[in-house]
Parts: sequence; C-alpha cells; structure tokens
Amino acid sequence: MLDEKAVINFANDIVAFYLIRVHWNLITQHWLKSPLRHADVWLTVFYLTFLLVRYRKGAPRSPAKTLPAPSVEEKAAA
Repeated sequence: MLDEKAVINFANDIVAFYLIRVHWNLITQHWLKSPLRHADVWLTVFYLTFLLVRYRKGAPRSPAKTLPAPSVEEKAAA
C-alpha cells in the first residue's frame, strides 16, 4: 500500500501546495489582474501542471529519436 510511487505522489502534492501557499499573494494580487503582463509565469504554471498530470497518468516516456546506424556502403564512402 505504501510503495515508492505513493510516496512520490504525496511529495509532489506537498510541493505543489507549498508553492501555491508561498505565491498566493502574487497570484491573487498581480498575476490574475494582468495575465498578459505575467505570461511567462502562467506558462510555467501550465507546464508544471502538465508535467504533474502526465506523471500521475504514468505516461511512458517516448524513446529518444536517433538516426539509424550508417550502412557498410556509407562507411566506405566516407
């Protein structure tokens, strides 16, 4: 019941709530009143939320796209 994933999920939630608590005055007094002026902050918020949701869903990470290995003919031509 108390596995590694549950502990990591709990820690992620605590960090998210802590960040909201620390920045609450900025969120309510500045960021919401002029969202275009603070677009970089909102972009960060949306990206971190996306990462948190993606982690919760357990989406497999896509493997890195690599170039195919050169063939024998390509090696000889080089």
